[in-house]
Amino acid sequence: MVIRKSAVDSEMIAFDERFGLATDYNTGEEFVMLHDALTKGAVAMYIPQVLVQHPPVSSGKIYNKTVAFEKGAMIARVYDWRWPFINVAFAVRKYKEYRHSAGFFAFLIDFFMISFKLMFKVFISIKIIKF
Repeated sequence: MVIRKSAVDSEMIAFDERFGLATDYNTGEEFVMLHDALTKGAVAMYIPQVLVQHPPVSSGKIYNKTVAFEKGAMIARVYDWRWPFINVAFAVRKYKEYRHSAGFFAFLIDFFMISFKLMFKVFISIKIIKF
């Protein structure tokens, strides 16, 4: 992802410091930032050119209760009241990736039960601290 400095300077783009590695929720910083920027009127485009290549390691392939907790916070932050529907869509879409570590309903229940309290807390704090 490449971002113009002028977009950062104009405060169109800002990172929610609660998301990302070594924070409360170790995932979702790019997703949250991009959502906020697009909501504020930023324009995004896809340019199929590799600028940097990282080793093929992805935290997006790990599924456990901690990940459910963190993804739940990210989904609540971005989708507001629609989070339960997005949780179900996420569980269906990612089923092939977590099916060996948890069944569909077990994962969905963990996703909802572990994340519900946190989602409510994030949702309320976002309404108070408007980014």
